[in-house]
Amino acid sequence: MTTEEALNVIYEGLLGENSIQVKLRNREGLDEELYGAVLEAIEVLKVAYKDQDHIPKKLALAFLDVSNYFTFGDDWYSEEEQEKFEDASLQLVQAVDELLS
Repeated sequence: MTTEEALNVIYEGLLGENSIQVKLRNREGLDEELYGAVLEAIEVLKVAYKDQDHIPKKLALAFLDVSNYFTFGDDWYSEEEQEKFEDASLQLVQAVDELLS
């Protein structure tokens, strides 16, 4: 995956009309395939931006409040699903932190 492809995966996966957040808010559950693609794209960008002092503004926007994408009221999803989302949120936040470090 190229840097440009990785950026597009993240933009679509976190900011797009059919993003992870939109699907979760529509009570469609976590799109595992899209989530995995976003994590893979972050790995590509870790290498691409390893020696950079900054990242594109739109990429920074995609990561803004990313942990809140996975937080819902108790009646939205089962406890098991909410635990799965919490784990996904922690994994995504960790990957983003590693990218930005």
